[in-house]
Amino acid sequence: MRRETLSRPVTICLGAAEPGDLSMRLAILAATALAALTLAACSSTSTTSATEITPAMTGEDPYLWLEDVEGERALTWVREQNARSLPQLESDPRYAQLLADATALANSRDRLPLGGIFEGHYYNFWQDEAHVRGIYRRARLDAFARDGAPQWETVLDIDAIATAENANWVFKGIDCLEGTTLCLVALSDGGKDATTYREYDTATRSFVRNGFVVPEAKSGVTWLDRNTLLVATDWGPGTMTESGYPFVLKRWTRGTPLASAVEVMRGQASDVGVYGGDLLDTDGRRHIIAIEADTFFESTTWRLDGATPQRVTLPTRASVQGVHKGNLVFTLEEAWRGLPQGALVAYPLD
Repeated sequence: MRRETLSRPVTICLGAAEPGDLSMRLAILAATALAALTLAACSSTSTTSATEITPAMTGEDPYLWLEDVEGERALTWVREQNARSLPQLESDPRYAQLLADATALANSRDRLPLGGIFEGHYYNFWQDEAHVRGIYRRARLDAFARDGAPQWETVLDIDAIATAENANWVFKGIDCLEGTTLCLVALSDGGKDATTYREYDTATRSFVRNGFVVPEAKSGVTWLDRNTLLVATDWGPGTMTESGYPFVLKRWTRGTPLASAVEVMRGQASDVGVYGGDLLDTDGRRHIIAIEADTFFESTTWRLDGATPQRVTLPTRASVQGVHKGNLVFTLEEAWRGLPQGALVAYPLD
């Protein structure tokens, strides 16, 4: 799997802020640091017992309406809490220095350009004061390895796209198909979990006209070949898990409606979710798999390169890391077959 992803930021109550607003995100960071100091001080001086502040348990949750995280009532409540809390934090004499420190860290050129290697280039997603939403860039691998300060080439500019489309796009990842210049870019409106997948050509630096587009949903998309995708998305009633994620995988062919995609595999509504992926071996062979998340901590791995899905013999608490010379490589989150928890294991896939 070659998808470049970002860690989801920790967010306090400031949910109504624009995710692309760097100044607001820095303010949140400073406020979080200040809040941590305040809570630490409170915890050392407070004499109130837990039983005194615990509300009475009833059969009905009075805050259930907050589950509708994008509902107007919930957003109004968030704005009200922000209006109460942020001025108090900002008026603290420590706030200005914390904000300055956070700004310096966020814009530091000394940050490690974390990323990945793909077909002779080192790729990195970078944000700073000039690229608030971020750019996806690359450098020749030999130049990067030489001194760590290569000439970077911008492949995808999220700020420019957001401006051109008057949209609040947040970059959620990119998956490029080896041997081509085609990629699938995941964009989120405002940073929410649901994403839109759009086909992008790194040669023309533009989205592909009449290319693949998976509309906004909690989805997962994997290349099968340049004209075929493996898609997990909201296919309609009865196709999303109780956790709100897809559990039906379908094969979608270029030039056909998404609704005509052919089902390949389905999990269960009780799963957390089901997603497709691919493992690229050293000889260029691709192994198509699916991960069925049975719970947040247990999963089942399936091979999808045959006529029907075939379960891979792994414990439910294991994480697939890749394939190397025909061997499936995985880590164990529990002891298995005489191997200890935490072991890195490999065995022949075929």
